[in-house]
Amino acid sequence: MVSQNYYQFFEVSQDATSDEIKSAYRRLALKHHPDRNKNKKSSEQKMKEINFIYSILSDSRQRKSYDDTLGARDYFDDLAQRTQPKKTWVDIYCDDLEITDSTGQKSRIKVGENIYYAVDVDHSIFGWKYKRKEYFDVYVKKIFNPEKKNLFADALGFDFKKEPLCQAHFGEQDLIIYREDFQSYWLTEEHYNKLELKSGLATAFLVVLALVGGVYWLFATHPISAEQREDIKLTKLSAGAQITPKYKQMLIERYDATDGEINYIVTGQYLGCFKKIRKTKEFTEVRSAPDSYALVNGSIPKDTEVQILLYYEGHKAYKIKSDDLRGWVPERVLDNPDCTDEIK
Repeated sequence: MVSQNYYQFFEVSQDATSDEIKSAYRRLALKHHPDRNKNKKSSEQKMKEINFIYSILSDSRQRKSYDDTLGARDYFDDLAQRTQPKKTWVDIYCDDLEITDSTGQKSRIKVGENIYYAVDVDHSIFGWKYKRKEYFDVYVKKIFNPEKKNLFADALGFDFKKEPLCQAHFGEQDLIIYREDFQSYWLTEEHYNKLELKSGLATAFLVVLALVGGVYWLFATHPISAEQREDIKLTKLSAGAQITPKYKQMLIERYDATDGEINYIVTGQYLGCFKKIRKTKEFTEVRSAPDSYALVNGSIPKDTEVQILLYYEGHKAYKIKSDDLRGWVPERVLDNPDCTDEIK
């Protein structure tokens, strides 16, 4: 969090032009972007802070509102060191207040809760850059009682140009938020939590929809024929008849075989290639099954020594072992692979 005012944080003067503010923003964004820093969580928070400040200084209306609070901010910052005679203390605060926020709905803000401001934060996935709206929060320290607003200026020794709503804690400084600005840009904690719940439910629904769609597409584009169904049935019957607990344990220990792989081993579809060591010719993903639709267990770089466990001629794929990683890779990524069936 910042301890300076926004202009000091951006290292510009209070009368800086919009181009100077934009240039300062780009410099800070380049320095603190998550893609350029190892501590991604910390840099993402820093970028959220930078975007929060920029969204205010780059908007003429919000910048004017912020400038109007600087005198009051100095009052709070210097309160302990003030030597001028103090006026008689007047209680101008309250513990909670009903307010309309930027959603247009009424709810309450309370001392000790957070309020939220939407900012656009840069993100990237596999090199694809995009912006996502996230929320920057500040802590509500005091709430001005609207029934005593005629006392605000006199009690604080500052001539407010608009009605202050609350005193929020931002880093090591206090920030005055006006009622009008809150209604335009901020969310109460109650409405923020409701928004987060809706967003979570919507995300869960989309994930389920994508999974159902993927399964439907897979079966629609790769239908199982009647002949394949009969082969599967015979395979299961044959496998079940040949597997003894001792034989199953041997396959697990020798080939790290799963239950599904054991069925294919005993019916002769998978060949055992115990202790064959080969190198990878290129970077490759390791999948849970010898199929391009299988889940990715991990990846292995080029020139890595791996131990070959099983071979499936149908997909020209090998099951390999590399440290703690197990899974299937295409035959083409291995240097001079071979497999003689060693299962007795």
